[in-house]
Amino acid sequence: MRSGLVDLSQADLTGVDLRNLNFNDAWFWRAKLRSAKLQGASFQASRFSFADLKYAGLADASLQGAWFYDAQLQEAVLMEAKLQGAVLEHADLRGAYLAEADLHEAVLKGAQLQGADFVSFPTGERAEPTKRLTVEQLAEAMIDDSTRLPEQLHKALQGAAHQRPGAHAGSTSLADGTRNMVAKQADGLLQEASKEGDKPSEEAN
Repeated sequence: MRSGLVDLSQADLTGVDLRNLNFNDAWFWRAKLRSAKLQGASFQASRFSFADLKYAGLADASLQGAWFYDAQLQEAVLMEAKLQGAVLEHADLRGAYLAEADLHEAVLKGAQLQGADFVSFPTGERAEPTKRLTVEQLAEAMIDDSTRLPEQLHKALQGAAHQRPGAHAGSTSLADGTRNMVAKQADGLLQEASKEGDKPSEEAN
């Protein structure tokens, strides 16, 4: 066990109920947390790299600065989660629910967001969009037509992707040499939409 820290690395915590508990700076490396109930719990700066969090309930959890490198988060519920500065690099978030979550400065490089929902509840009812999600963050992730994004971000990314050479349908990653160009084009589209009276989602806090 690492000194001064809770170390649950490789533990089988399938379905565990840790709601509203404090696990800041804890280690969950390669832990099995499938279908775990983690709503309202605090995991600030905790490490979940390579952990299995499929179907986990993380609504309203405090996850600032937490590490989810290569974690499995398919269909996890992260609505209203506080993910400021969290590292979701190469995490699998396919089908996850992220509406009303705060993703300010979260790292999404290589994250799989196909089928992820940033705008609605699991029931399909509309919710407030994800907070402080930017084009630059999405430009580094993997998205496709099933990714449910706030309307302005969706339009901006679509327009920019169509303008880049070699664009094609299906799953898209913009994390390459064209990323800066695409981000600039998308930001231009967002500014244009703003002048027409639409408010870009990244300005809504």
